[in-house]
Amino acid sequence: KAVKTSIRDIIFENRDSEYRLSLPKTIVGAVFIAAGLVLGFAFKDLYLSSLAVLLLIVGSGLMIQFIVRKITWALAKFFGKRGMPVAELAATETGSKKPNSGNAVLAVSAVAAATAISIMASSILTALESPVYDTDIVISEASLKTDKYDYIEETEGVDDIEYLYRVSDNVSYDESVSFNPFEVLSLPDSTAYKAVGELPNELGKTEFIADRPAADKMGIGVGDSITLTFHSDGIFPIKKELTLTKVTDKTEFGSIGQIIISNDLYKDLFPDTVSAMLIRSSDPASLKAALEPTFTKGEKVQTMAEYDEESKQDSNVLTGGMLGVMIASVVLTLIGISGNQVIGFAARKKEYAMLHSCACSRSKIIRMILIENALLFGISCLMAAVICIPVSALISRIFILSQMGIYVDLEFSALFGCILILWIITMLTSLTPIKSLKKMNTAMELKYE
Repeated sequence: KAVKTSIRDIIFENRDSEYRLSLPKTIVGAVFIAAGLVLGFAFKDLYLSSLAVLLLIVGSGLMIQFIVRKITWALAKFFGKRGMPVAELAATETGSKKPNSGNAVLAVSAVAAATAISIMASSILTALESPVYDTDIVISEASLKTDKYDYIEETEGVDDIEYLYRVSDNVSYDESVSFNPFEVLSLPDSTAYKAVGELPNELGKTEFIADRPAADKMGIGVGDSITLTFHSDGIFPIKKELTLTKVTDKTEFGSIGQIIISNDLYKDLFPDTVSAMLIRSSDPASLKAALEPTFTKGEKVQTMAEYDEESKQDSNVLTGGMLGVMIASVVLTLIGISGNQVIGFAARKKEYAMLHSCACSRSKIIRMILIENALLFGISCLMAAVICIPVSALISRIFILSQMGIYVDLEFSALFGCILILWIITMLTSLTPIKSLKKMNTAMELKYE
């Protein structure tokens, strides 16, 4: 038995703290990641996309131990050939200790989840901060026909007014789909409505524009023709064969997917019920005070300053909530990792004492601990970054399928910036074993053993 036991294990008696790689767990992790990619990108389904995100994050947690083991063993050989004994030992220990294995799972799962939440919060914040109107007064929640609001044009202080016509309609584009709510918008007359970006001056009756969520939902691109059935859930559905002339990457927050058609086609399909009015005025506050008493159907009158303030408050509430969840997940992970660091140090005290007694200074042992954690959390964070690339695409699809009107545009610089910050935060847990090492009495530890 002694012949089969390595010298390192005989000296340090650390076989109980060795992590034995589980092949079944590794295979399950690989299957989860493969299943997540297939379910997420092969099927356009909200629940399958959500399940795919979960499978990818859980799968990365199951795979990380195998990845850490293979990379650190390769690094140990690399450091050994270049005469770097401290780094070689650190790399060997990183991939072989049970506490390190547990920390890798915690780190990759938390970093992937925190990064995904960060991407979601950033996308929501961008959508909320994107300008919707370029005007002085916004009158929303209108519900009457145009002629009922004619008096507004004659009101003192009104320099210009634009009526927006928009309705939520069940538009069928696939015979197998019976319920597809879209916002159908008549092409605005001016550039005051900026939510969908720059629009052409006119559209033909057989042409339409769609925002990215709507186009992705229908699976079409610019130049494609499609038969859309308006009022698909009504008594008299109307079919129109239209050609997509433009896809806008911008959309209004909360949009269920916008379809923009010509004024003539809109009049053929829907009544001229106003949805909003955009007014130019040199004195918005006075004009608002004059107009508010004239509305009796629940119309909402806001100056642009009030509208922007309301949007800012909504943004703060949403992003604050998501930031709170992200911080809570990171803090809980740090607590778990710190606990593992305490357990790991307790299990390796004799090893550290033996190293210190054999002419290995405390500074070298501290450097070894730092290298171990740098490798462990570095590999875990890189794994999380790789997983977050398909996860961000799936989050964008979830936003589209859940009709939230948010399009995720992943910026790799922001992604790796977030990963770097989280790596630095996880590295702070190294202070726990370093502090304990400085207090360790080498003679007492060896005497105790």
